[in-house]
Amino acid sequence: MANPSKKCLKIGLLNARSLNTGTDELLISLLKYEPDILALNETWIKEGEEALVPSVTNYRFIHKARTGQRRGGGVGFLIRNGIVARIKQLPSTALDQLWLEVQLPGAIMAIGTAYRPESVSVRDAIDNISESVNLMGHCNYSCLLGDLNINLLNEDLPQRPKRSRDGVDIF
Repeated sequence: MANPSKKCLKIGLLNARSLNTGTDELLISLLKYEPDILALNETWIKEGEEALVPSVTNYRFIHKARTGQRRGGGVGFLIRNGIVARIKQLPSTALDQLWLEVQLPGAIMAIGTAYRPESVSVRDAIDNISESVNLMGHCNYSCLLGDLNINLLNEDLPQRPKRSRDGVDIF
């Protein structure tokens, strides 16, 4: 981490709804909250369009491009310089997901961001998240942020939460 005496890691989430047009909200969020890691959903950035993302002083941008011609999608992170984080490659799923392994003093934290397009079923999304959490089970801590487009008041959701191998209840 940039400051080893620092006792916390500030993590945030922004549903950007296009990084090439949602620049103001992004920059205001960074100035106001000063996160160490900002997860980004709906970047709308395709492969090769990284130059459309605003350059932010003291942060590096990593992302997983949206696929196909559909509108929306794409996920990423802005990571403050000095934070030791690496992308963890996981099998491709129906969700837009990106996972990091972040080195903390004496521990490793998994941080993921996920976006579920409404075309992906809730059950498939829960299965995909559960698989990803299980694959990150070697980490000491886990944090998932995202926009899953799920109405938790809908009675069609599974009645019992699904438990991952490491004991995390998912819905």
